[in-house]
Amino acid sequence: MTSLEVLNDYRIKDEQGHKISELENMSKLRVLLIRDVQNVTNPEEAKMAKLDSKKHLRRLSLLWSSLYGLATRRGGGELLEQVLDHLRPHHGLKELLINMYGGIIAPSWLSNEFLPNLTSVYLGNCNGLQTLPAFGQLRFLKDLVLDSIEVLKKIGPEFYGPTGVTSAFPKLKALNFQHMGELEDWYSDASSGQWFPQLHSLVITVCPKLRMLPPVPVCLKYLELSFLDEITSLPEIWWPNEASSVASSPLLSCLNIVGCSKIYSLANGFLRHPEYLYALEDITIWNCNNLVHLPVDEFTKFTGLKKLAIQECMKLVFIPIIPGSLLPPSIEMLTLKSCGGMDMSLHLLLKSISSISYLKLSKCANITTLPSTDVLSGLCVLSWLVIEDCPELASLGGLSALRLLEILEIKRCTKLDSAVAEGHPIEHGVPLVLDRLDIDNPSLLLVEPLRSMVTSKFLEIHCCSEISELPEQWLLRSRLLVQVLALYDAVSLQHLPENLSRFSSLQTLVLRKVHQLKMLPELPQSLKTLAIYGCSPEFAEKYKEHGGSDWFRISHVPYVIIDMF
Repeated sequence: MTSLEVLNDYRIKDEQGHKISELENMSKLRVLLIRDVQNVTNPEEAKMAKLDSKKHLRRLSLLWSSLYGLATRRGGGELLEQVLDHLRPHHGLKELLINMYGGIIAPSWLSNEFLPNLTSVYLGNCNGLQTLPAFGQLRFLKDLVLDSIEVLKKIGPEFYGPTGVTSAFPKLKALNFQHMGELEDWYSDASSGQWFPQLHSLVITVCPKLRMLPPVPVCLKYLELSFLDEITSLPEIWWPNEASSVASSPLLSCLNIVGCSKIYSLANGFLRHPEYLYALEDITIWNCNNLVHLPVDEFTKFTGLKKLAIQECMKLVFIPIIPGSLLPPSIEMLTLKSCGGMDMSLHLLLKSISSISYLKLSKCANITTLPSTDVLSGLCVLSWLVIEDCPELASLGGLSALRLLEILEIKRCTKLDSAVAEGHPIEHGVPLVLDRLDIDNPSLLLVEPLRSMVTSKFLEIHCCSEISELPEQWLLRSRLLVQVLALYDAVSLQHLPENLSRFSSLQTLVLRKVHQLKMLPELPQSLKTLAIYGCSPEFAEKYKEHGGSDWFRISHVPYVIIDMF
């Protein structure tokens, strides 16, 4: 196959017809993936593949088996290193992937001298590798991923190359360190010259022993720091000196901080300088168990911030409290989940963000009622509200003041179920008009202001395991505009409203796990889709197409699926 250009899965075996030498005359290969390189037992045989003469080769992947990688980690590896050295590709190569290589040293050809055109490098599961090549000298390198290099303890000066940090990584756009279990130190000397002058994305994840982070370059757009158990503070910003050609305008737009258990405060590092972070639009903070402080004193100055998500930060408090303004007024999407005592200031938080369009409250243990009409009426563009797992929530407060609310989701808020019976105060306002209502208990339809709601085009009810019928009067009031009705886990539901045929706008009816449902009422002529999953065998037989005794009742529906599973 001398004209072959793409060979995506060539498996080496120690038998005729499957050896690596079979590649010798495939001179037109552009893409090559070789598996089971451990079956090359002779370095000279590797040389016979003539990868260095394949001038069209642009993408090369070399993979060892996982079991072999574990074996070579225990000792030796000299043969393995010799084989890899003899697999030197042509200098025109642009993309290189090496996975499960068990040698102690990297191949000698992984350098600018032999591969000057490399743009992408992935080193994964190279568990014996103790030092890194001079990646910094690859002048066209744009993407670098180091994944699961288990024994590497330090990223030292060799990472940047013999000329040092000053001229390293001139084109690098994305840098990813992940699952580096022993990595403790990352050498950096960014006091002069350039420091990753083109870097746009930096991801450092699951490096539990890494003790300190170098400064992040001002050109960075995306930063993710996750599961760094020893990091106690955020990195600083590196600013170029006057002689540098690096742009000085900050570009960081997205920041993710996840599982950094020793970070106590975000009022340090680069977040101390909001005047230099005006492009920051998206912040996610998740599972930072000891985080107490956000940069509250400066938070309102992040004038470009549009999306903020704070989740599983149980010790977080919002202090000091700044009267009248706690969050940047630019925020459009806010998620609060298990955020310590932060939900106690919910009414103050919402007062400062009138531009918010999406709000999610989850596992907010301190919320007993939604804010009043006076507060919620200021959220003049809020269109999507999600409330989940708020065990003390007993009142929806001034919810009816949300004039532009389109989507409302309420799930696992058990005290709301008994709100009517316990006589909680109700704030009346203009009746709600929703596009979609997603709840987990139909009794919520009797809680104000849902009880007085004019309509919802999409009605979804989850976890209906304890109900045998639906609130028919409420449904009848909305019958003219309801387009989609979906019931999930309705294992006790025995019948649907007899007046379902009067739902003149209903187009889709979805039922899941309706084992007790015996029959369907007359369905509206407008219905286009009927989907029933998890019904009884008797029900399925009754409504079977062309033969079921009651098939004629649903034959006018264009799309029907009835499944017992």
